[in-house]
Amino acid sequence: MKCLIIEPDGKRHVAMLNELEDYQKAVGGYVEGFDLDDNANCYINEEGKLDDLPYNELATRICHARKAIFPEDYISGPMVV
Repeated sequence: MKCLIIEPDGKRHVAMLNELEDYQKAVGGYVEGFDLDDNANCYINEEGKLDDLPYNELATRICHARKAIFPEDYISGPMVV
């Protein structure tokens, strides 16, 4: 599947991800998925905050705009859409 990867530094790139291992490599660990809306899902590192991965401002803003995470929550590490 063609996916957009949003890095913590704001850089974005497209990658083909097909297997669970592809998603794990993209987020740097265990995968946690959730809905952005009815048509899009996103995937992040399940332990991103525990592993002290860098804050991802763009991913956090997207998730807040879609009400996909609580207002006080944030995304750490890369996000795959």
